[in-house]
Amino acid sequence: MGADGVQAFVDEVSKVLKDTLEQNQILDVIHGGANRGTWAHELIALKYAAWLSASFEVKVYQTFRDVVMGKLSLFAEANKLELEYQHKTKRVSTAARIMNSWGVGGEKRRIESERIHMQEQIQLVIPGLPKKRRSGVTGSELS
Repeated sequence: MGADGVQAFVDEVSKVLKDTLEQNQILDVIHGGANRGTWAHELIALKYAAWLSASFEVKVYQTFRDVVMGKLSLFAEANKLELEYQHKTKRVSTAARIMNSWGVGGEKRRIESERIHMQEQIQLVIPGLPKKRRSGVTGSELS
């Protein structure tokens, strides 16, 4: 990696990080004193280490791939779980609406009333026997 490549990379990292606090710490070369040395942002340090060792560069790429693929796998699992949650929530909501329409004052009362009325209509009238009113009959007594 030539000096042009290093400078282009440093410039690109600086440009990408220009809006963050990190941009002030991209590359710092201290020539003297107790803290002399070259201090670089992690991206620049990784680029330099990769330039020094092809083996290290391969390990960096493999680690990156493993992290990204692991995150994508987790994302896919989270998406699947979200779809299952939404589907079951919709089913429960539908069931609740059906139960609500069946409850007090709903379909149940109407059907029970119609059952009693039909039971009364189909009772045989035998001449000479008193008519028996069944208006208080519940659904279980009709079975």
